Amino acid sequence: MKTLQIPKFKKSDKYKFIGFKQVKVKNKMNSKDYIKVASELPGLAVGYCAELYNILESKKPIEITRFYDVRQSPQFLKGHFITVV
Repeated sequence: MKTLQIPKFKKSDKYKFIGFKQVKVKNKMNSKDYIKVASELPGLAVGYCAELYNILESKKPIEITRFYDVRQSPQFLKGHFITVV
């Protein structure tokens, strides 16, 4: 098992950043792990981010705006990343 660090936001305060949540995923991520990570993101993350399946090998942080459609206006999420702990 590996651990991913996901930024958390307070919805009632215009998605103000409040900290991080750690989520455990399998060494070889599957769709259940993807759903577990996406469910921790603020709002309705409708975009597909293929890089999440390879984050454990690449160790590259993924900006959470990649999980949203441009029409959702995810500007308030820029600069926040999912990282491997």
